[in-house]
Amino acid sequence: MARTIKGNFYEETGRYRAGVRQVRDYLKRDMARIEGYLTPRDAMYMAFVDDVQRANDIGGDLLDIGVWRGRVTFLLANMARSNEKVFAVDLFDLREPTHKQYNDPAVFQNNLSELKLVDKVQIIKAHTVADRSTILSAIGDSRPRFVYIDGGHDYATCRNDVALALDMVSSQGVVVCNDYLSPTHPAVTEAVVEEVKSRGDAFCAFMIDSKRLWLCPSNMYKLYYSETTSMFSNVTRSPQIFGRRARLVMRDKKAARDNAVMD
Repeated sequence: MARTIKGNFYEETGRYRAGVRQVRDYLKRDMARIEGYLTPRDAMYMAFVDDVQRANDIGGDLLDIGVWRGRVTFLLANMARSNEKVFAVDLFDLREPTHKQYNDPAVFQNNLSELKLVDKVQIIKAHTVADRSTILSAIGDSRPRFVYIDGGHDYATCRNDVALALDMVSSQGVVVCNDYLSPTHPAVTEAVVEEVKSRGDAFCAFMIDSKRLWLCPSNMYKLYYSETTSMFSNVTRSPQIFGRRARLVMRDKKAARDNAVMD
């Protein structure tokens, strides 16, 4: 799978390769041993958008909301340039240690050390609802160019996460909302749609993949949407959402229906 995707990126785009090369070693050597749900295909989508940002001189830090074991966080750290850092926001210790999904901070810290990314990642142990001021203080004046959201999946927490991300993302950046359109997490879709719509036309979607909604400030829509066209030359479906078209990239063709996209 990773080999096929890499070939598609190289052959179909022909322009942006720096970001893909930068994450290649992480995908090949390390990602599989970090517990998590990000697939090689998903990672390549992120690497491609990173390439687009590099090619257009879009800089800034990166932010991961909801880190679990760090699979996405470490991908972002590999995407980051020498003058950029990654903020990793998570509550940790959310469940009892005996729970199979106990988010043990020691596991994340150990993975961070093994990958030698301690100096690249700043951990912010905080709840995005109760500790919003703590997060804002830790991030300071940074305006991340890439924000990934996979935090709480209840409506209130998810909407707060999206609001926080949209407040902080740079004027040229992207916000990626995980588990959008997930049948097992309908509150995520509701929260994302309502928060984006509450901001008028300030933000829009430029891509929807099988698990994520990709957002950007409306002034950047033309760039990101046109680049996803070249990224997926064999994909033509672009349903309307938030008043604009978004490139639809879904592996399950049965789920790729226009009426599955809320407006």
